[in-house]
Order: sequence, then structure tokens, then C-alpha cells
Amino acid sequence: MPTPSPQPLHREPAPPTLESQDATAQGADGIAQAALWRYQLVYWHEHAAQDEVLIGVSFNVPPASDLVDGAPLRVDRQLIVRLDYSEDGEYIHALRLQLEDAVPEAWPNAEYRSPNGGLVNLGPGSFDGAERTYSFDPPMPFEGWFSRIALTWNDLNVASMQNARATICVVRNRGLVAESASAAVVVYRTTTVEAPGVATPLNRWPQDIDISSLGTSVKTALDAALVALFGQRWIGQVVTMGFAYGYHLSADVPPESQIAVYLPVGVSPKQPMGSETSAQIAALLADWKETVMPATTGGHWAISLLQFSQLETAAPRPLLDLGRLVYRISQSR
Repeated sequence: MPTPSPQPLHREPAPPTLESQDATAQGADGIAQAALWRYQLVYWHEHAAQDEVLIGVSFNVPPASDLVDGAPLRVDRQLIVRLDYSEDGEYIHALRLQLEDAVPEAWPNAEYRSPNGGLVNLGPGSFDGAERTYSFDPPMPFEGWFSRIALTWNDLNVASMQNARATICVVRNRGLVAESASAAVVVYRTTTVEAPGVATPLNRWPQDIDISSLGTSVKTALDAALVALFGQRWIGQVVTMGFAYGYHLSADVPPESQIAVYLPVGVSPKQPMGSETSAQIAALLADWKETVMPATTGGHWAISLLQFSQLETAAPRPLLDLGRLVYRISQSR
């Protein structure tokens, strides 16, 4: 049951404002993180206690044209946001989130805009069935409340979640009293505000990512790297790959000071990956090495990878740009 707030019950709410939506890379401490991104939306609404802010977030929003075979399916999340007020309506005690489909990966992180302009994380909250409660400690004074809430979905993989788009509206007075109790209580619903476009990630990591420990050959290491990046959806991902051979100019220089020289080997044009992709790449690299017989001091393979969206095909859109996957060639290999 909602608690009181300074807004009168009969007042019609103004439409909410969807201030921003962003898709940002999550981090690349290791190869498993390189393909992860986060989606955040920030909205503004006065949030009377009798209000329900209805937020819809759709992932893998399809284009107007037909989908490519193997493209990830659309995923829709429906979320209700409420605020709990003190008895006198002077303080906000908690933010409540309710999910229509309360699977663990569907919950966002919740933040609010503080008086100094920064976002304050509300922590993990307490979970009760299909609802999470995030308590304000101490309670937030209603006067001066910035009314801005940020919701963030983390750990999204570019192979399975390739874009996102939000909608938002407000319902006021719904469920406030029993329908038969009073005809004077009007339930209001604002127009639905939709983000002007989809938010699409671009994870760009120019640094070396060493995959040598993932396998005893370039084939097995590359297979393991693709699974670490994209999970079981790696087959079918559309990529362009480039291959180079690197070696060090001198064996007498400490490893951290060594300069690597790179020789171009080849390019795999934009196409879907298949189960045989790593074997084909390994064969190409082995043939080149046998033919060219390059210097072996500090020898390693460097593989660039550019992954493209399976949803936006009219104008190819990259989602993941890896500068170099490095596989070091030991004397025993």
C-alpha cells in the first residue's frame, strides 16, 4: 500500500523524461570480460508515492528488414518503479523495483542522483519474490529531491545482447483504493515516452590479450578464446580477422623492454564463424611460417578480431574490436 506524499491524489502526472540511455564497455581485465557491456538509462519524474513508473527495456531490437539467420532473439523486460515515503511525506525511505520476469540476470542495479550531481549506488537491496527494496540510509528529504533514477543492466554479452531501447510511462493512483470504494479516485496514465533510437555497444580494446595459456596449439587456444568471448553463441558470429607474425629484435633485452616487429600474414574477410574456423586459421598460419621461415626469437601470432552486429545489416555496425589476441610460440610448439 503506498504511503503519503506531498502530491494530491487527484493531480494528473506530467509525462516522465527519459534523460539518457548509454551502452558502454564493462572492462577487459581478461578475455572473458572483453565482450561484456552495460546498458544504463536515466529518467526524471517527480515520483509521488501513488505513482508507478513503468519501464520497458528491449534488447536485440530488430531492424525493419528481415533478421539474419542466427541473430539473437528479442528480449523484453518490464519493470515497475515506486518510492516509499515517510508518514508525513517529508522523507523518502526506499526505492522499490518489481519485475514481470524476475530471473536473476533481469535485475538492474539502481542509483539515484545526489544533490552534488553524482550517482549514488543503492547497493544490492533486499529481495522478496518478484520485488527488490533499496533503502535510503539515511532517508532522503523530499525537499530538494532530484527525482532522477539510473538503472543499469551489467554483464551483457555482445553475442547474445546486441542493442537496447527503453520506453517509460507513469500510472498514478492504480491500486490506491479498492475500485468499488470511490469513483472519485481517477487513475491517470501518461503517454509512453520512447528512446529516439537503440543504444548499441562498441567494445574497443587495442591492447594485447594473451591467449597462450588457453591451449597447446593455436587452434585449441583460439577455440577456447572464442568460447570465453562469446560463450556457446560464438559459431555464427560475423567477424573480420587479421593475422600477423611478431618477433623480437634481440634476445638480450629484458622482456619488458623488447620491441616486437610484425609481419602481415593474411586477412579473413567479414563472414560468420563456423566450427572449422580455428582449424582453417591454424593451417593458414602454419603454411605461412613454413614458407617464410621468420625469425623465432619471441615469436608469436597476433590475431585481430572485429565482430559485427547480426541485427543491423544495412550498415554494418561493429560491436567488438580486439587489437591483438596474442599466442606465443614456444620452442616445443
